[in-house]
Amino acid sequence: MKKNILLLTTILLTILLALSINACSERLEDVNINPTRATSADPHLLLANCQQRLAGESLQGFSVQYGTLSCVVQHLAPVYHTEFDVFRPTPTATDRDVWQFLFAGFYNMHSPLRIAEEIIEQSRTNADFVNVHSAARILRVVQMQRITDLFGDVPYTEAGKGSLPGTTLAPKYDTQEAIYTDMLKELKEAAAAFDGSKRVMSNDAVFQGDLDKWRRFANTLRLRLAMRISTVAPALARQHGEEALRGGLLRSNSDNAYTNFIASSFWYRNTLTPFAVTEDLFTLSETLVERMKASNDPRLQIFSDKMPAVGLPNGLYFEEKKTLDSNKRASRPSKHFAPEDFSGVNMILCAAEAEFLQAEAAVKGWTGTQSAQTHYERGVRSALAQYSVYPENPPVISASAQDAYLRGAEVVFTQSKALEQIHTQKWLALFLDGYEPYAEYRRTGFPRLKPASPRGNVTGGAFPVRLLYPPSEFTFNKTNVDAAVQRAGAGYERMTAPVWWDK
Repeated sequence: MKKNILLLTTILLTILLALSINACSERLEDVNINPTRATSADPHLLLANCQQRLAGESLQGFSVQYGTLSCVVQHLAPVYHTEFDVFRPTPTATDRDVWQFLFAGFYNMHSPLRIAEEIIEQSRTNADFVNVHSAARILRVVQMQRITDLFGDVPYTEAGKGSLPGTTLAPKYDTQEAIYTDMLKELKEAAAAFDGSKRVMSNDAVFQGDLDKWRRFANTLRLRLAMRISTVAPALARQHGEEALRGGLLRSNSDNAYTNFIASSFWYRNTLTPFAVTEDLFTLSETLVERMKASNDPRLQIFSDKMPAVGLPNGLYFEEKKTLDSNKRASRPSKHFAPEDFSGVNMILCAAEAEFLQAEAAVKGWTGTQSAQTHYERGVRSALAQYSVYPENPPVISASAQDAYLRGAEVVFTQSKALEQIHTQKWLALFLDGYEPYAEYRRTGFPRLKPASPRGNVTGGAFPVRLLYPPSEFTFNKTNVDAAVQRAGAGYERMTAPVWWDK
């Protein structure tokens, strides 16, 4: 009898305990719900924020575009912070100045990837939101292309989703081949999905809801990606490239994708301004200035804060630079790129690049283009005329000045030098972009940069063809980053190991 009572008591206590735990669990779930946090939002409200941060979130622009990549491709020469310029970046510099800004945003609050993913999630099941949904897919590709081009295999499928339910804070690494294949698919699908009968995009800081320009933007990006992989995956590249050409690209500077810096905002202002005008940060590169002087390039008066322009060589340390720059004789970026009021323009994709891509496609024999010379000359003219939207009224380069420049010995189209000329002019057209000139130089070897073998470099004097995974990944995402390094093979821990499309 006692055993039966004990058994009955045990059963009753177990039931009561289970009920109390369930009640507590339900109450804890209620407690853990933030009553001030919205569970959904109109994704259009997030669009301009994503675009602005993607185009030039202030610290990302300074640390990555100017301080790192524009120096490596010899648009600029750093005077003080020379780590990347002398091929000797510290692991913490890569972590702080590149990886964290591109993937996480400043202190993980301002990631364009995270915002793009939020837009995609909030618009996924609402057919009326198809246009903003498609735009966010395209913007995600813009940022992921930058990241994978710098590092190779990176988190992609699971990247930027840390704030969404059911996702991981330790994302797996995808291969660059898989990333490029999916990005091409995303651009194709997003361009095709735009629908003028659905809700018009509001809060669009780039194209003001113009779906035709969004389609052309997506197609031009798709052609860029196709050209990037044209050596390593020629069949896939040609398929997507020719489809993009048939779909229509950016046609003129009125189609250019750019945002304006917001001078009154710490996050959206032009951070080149307060630093470029001081003595210890950036000057124009000697490589850039000499190349432009040799061809009588009329843009030099737009790029340089003084004439005659003087550049500093790359690959030197602070003490050497200061000696060469006594009395600040070297040119700084002009007020059109570094105005004192923190304003400015950040170009995402321009019609000049679209023309140069078409010129290369013509050289490769892809269908859907005119002659390489026609696109090359259009690209040069677009590049010379694209600065009218920049601050401080840049000088207008007249049609006759454009004609004279195109007749010059260094610039006149020559079939035997077509690829070198196309990529040299693209390098000039993308002044201060950083991302694309660095990728295109690695892919093509053009323009011919001045060789540098700085003392104390960590590459044996070789040009760095990728950036290294940062220490934070080996601390917080060790299993996945170790798997990526092992998959890539011996040597991938060095800056001289090329990414997939560069092999």
